[in-house]
Amino acid sequence: MYNYILNYGDMKKEMPDKQRDFWYPDWEFYRETHELMLDIFGGQRGNVMFAEKGFNTIIDEVKKVDDIWDQAAHMLYRLRHSRLVEDAQKRTAYTVTATFLETNGYAMAEKEEAKIIRFIKYDMLHCDESQIKEWMKGGKIPKSA
Repeated sequence: MYNYILNYGDMKKEMPDKQRDFWYPDWEFYRETHELMLDIFGGQRGNVMFAEKGFNTIIDEVKKVDDIWDQAAHMLYRLRHSRLVEDAQKRTAYTVTATFLETNGYAMAEKEEAKIIRFIKYDMLHCDESQIKEWMKGGKIPKSA
C-alpha cells in the first residue's frame, strides 16, 4: 500500500549530515502524491485551490526545526490533521513524510501496512509530536497513545 515512495536521491547534496541541505516536498509533489492515493484507493477529488498556501505554511514550519526526526514528526502531524484535501489526507500525509525521510537517507521503523494504517488513523489522534517521532524511529506505539 505504501510502496509509493519516490526516489529523489539525486537531489541531495553530498555533504556531512549537519551541513546537508535536506530535500523537502513541494506543492507539486504533494498534489501528485494525493492524486496517486486517490487513483489507487478512491475518494473525492475535491477543490484544492486553497490547499497550496496551507501546505507551504506547513513546510515552512518544518524547515525551522533542526532535527530531521522532529521535522518528520511535525510534517506528519500537521499534514494528517490539516484539512488540505477532502479525501486521502492520511495516506498522502504518510507517503509524503515517508518519502521525505527516505530521500534524505532515513526510514520509518514500521513496515507492516496494517500497523501503519492503525497508527495513522487511530493512535495518532492521541499522540503529540514527540510520541509520533518515537513511533517513526522505533515502530512502537507510545505508551500514552
